[in-house]
Amino acid sequence: EQMKILAEGLPMIPIKTMALQGNMISGIGAEYLAKILPFCQITDLNLSYNNIAGNGVEALAKTLPQSKLIILRLYQVTRQGGIKAVLHSLPQTRIRKLNIASNALTCGEAKLAAEILPLCSLRDIDLSWNEMLGDDGAKIIV
Repeated sequence: EQMKILAEGLPMIPIKTMALQGNMISGIGAEYLAKILPFCQITDLNLSYNNIAGNGVEALAKTLPQSKLIILRLYQVTRQGGIKAVLHSLPQTRIRKLNIASNALTCGEAKLAAEILPLCSLRDIDLSWNEMLGDDGAKIIV
């Protein structure tokens, strides 16, 4: 409910950087944020250390192409999926810096990242602390 109130007021405020890490934002809170993100001036969004379920991450991913985001930090936000949707949306976004560290990414997601990287404007991606990537995932990315 608090995220809904915050989200509803954001389009009226000319904020460029929004740091929301560690605020116990759930999937529902992320869905509220996703609804208004295209109408905000935010270029740098940090949602790290929240417990955003896959549906919340997917909702954010759907609105990323309409947003003004250049930097997106999703460090340790989900272990329930959703990052794949973010990766799929990247070629249609302005995002240049993406942190998806510590989200239990799989080799399949590493392969998807490797396929999408040449198609998007990313200049910096953080994949650290995704133990499930292992050597096979590193080979795929390289």
